[in-house]
Amino acid sequence: MAVNPAIITGLNYLPGQKLTFSVNLTDSPSFNSFVVSIMSDNTILNPLSATSGGIFDNLGVTLISRDCVNGAGLGCALSVDRAGVVTFGEALLGAATSDGASGTLFRVTFNVTGTGASQIHILQTLLGLGINTSLAVPRADGSFANKDCSSGVFCKPARAIFTTSTNGTAVENVPLTFDASNSTTPNLAAAIASYDWIWGDGLTLTTGNSRTSHDYQFTGNFLVVLRVTDSDGVEGFASEIIKVTRVFFDLAIISLDFHPYTAAFSGDQVNITAGVSNLSSQPENATVNITVDNTTLLAKKEYLNLAVNGQASLSVTWDTFGLSVGSYQIEARVDPIRNSVGQSIENVTSNDVTVAYFELVQPAQQPSFAANKLSYSHHLSFSQTSFQTWTVKVTNPNPSIDLWIIVEIGGRSEPPSGSGFFTSSHPILLRAGQTLSNITLTTAFTSSDVGSRLLFSAGIAWGESSRSIPFISSSVKTGSFTIAP
Repeated sequence: MAVNPAIITGLNYLPGQKLTFSVNLTDSPSFNSFVVSIMSDNTILNPLSATSGGIFDNLGVTLISRDCVNGAGLGCALSVDRAGVVTFGEALLGAATSDGASGTLFRVTFNVTGTGASQIHILQTLLGLGINTSLAVPRADGSFANKDCSSGVFCKPARAIFTTSTNGTAVENVPLTFDASNSTTPNLAAAIASYDWIWGDGLTLTTGNSRTSHDYQFTGNFLVVLRVTDSDGVEGFASEIIKVTRVFFDLAIISLDFHPYTAAFSGDQVNITAGVSNLSSQPENATVNITVDNTTLLAKKEYLNLAVNGQASLSVTWDTFGLSVGSYQIEARVDPIRNSVGQSIENVTSNDVTVAYFELVQPAQQPSFAANKLSYSHHLSFSQTSFQTWTVKVTNPNPSIDLWIIVEIGGRSEPPSGSGFFTSSHPILLRAGQTLSNITLTTAFTSSDVGSRLLFSAGIAWGESSRSIPFISSSVKTGSFTIAP
């Protein structure tokens, strides 16, 4: 479903002139009724009238069920219809369109009332087949501009975007968080200046903050409209239906952790921990499963009467003995909350599953400092204005396996005084059987470090991929130095 034309611009569109947009449907499933609401900035583009587009013509008897313009007319609803809103609907009696139907639902004539830009936003769509069937369709807005916001560039509607803390569902009398911080404006040098919220329950809010909250005092479905205005005075709209219930059901997987973190040798044991949280409005039972590649169940446990906002974790040791080298899909899943007949009643299901991938690599010999080679430029002491420089030599003992390494050096003062440092190399490819000399690391110190004696140790992190360097070599070198005045 789309507004057509998608864009109308022109400096010659002056206040008092008329223009028409239509709402079109393309490749729709079969339907026999529709109700659609659109919204404009009526200080720029004020709707005057709506007329049928004739999509039901020649199919049977058609009734106009809604024809409300600026809050006046047939079938107006207080929760939706107001200044700048057009709602139009038709019903086809005893028949329906065929699948793949395309055409014009209705047309709206507007009066140009000012200069600037206006979005023609599709607020809500109800496409029906029969009494209880509602069909979902994607939608695309339109826009109008008769003013430049920068030299030679027409103003464009601001982009209103918002999310809710519970994915469009809420509990009666419990505040729901709305976040519009991702709203932007395409107009050069402009910024979002204000956020106007229409909550759908008769209340509104105008604020300069991108985040806010609202609590609904009764249950139902509420159309929330966000209008953002940028510093050029150009508006943009976004809308979403919020479902408010007396109770809220949601179990969520909140974490999936590994040790080692991202990779291990085939044959090693890997510790896996999955975290679950009860985001419901009442205590619930939670059953958590951890599986590998959707086939092997590693662990399953039920947590009884998990408190509201309570958390629990399931840990298991995965024995990889006999498994092939490669990437494995690890899935943590919490079973949905079901009613007495087994139907899922969760308000949010998108957070029931978390998936991560874990690498099993072929066992390899670890790299080491070659010939005990670790030298540093100042063994006893050096000036505060100098750099300490370490030079290391590292070898890969594997005859056929390339390694990626990171040399790391860290230290602390002795006795402990809070001074410390850490430095590391970038990832270095160490070919099979290769020895690299003169890997250099440096660190500078400040005047506050003067007089400190620093103990340090050098180690090698390594792995078989530049994307994953999870292992620490047992080859470690140590030393000390003092920072003199």
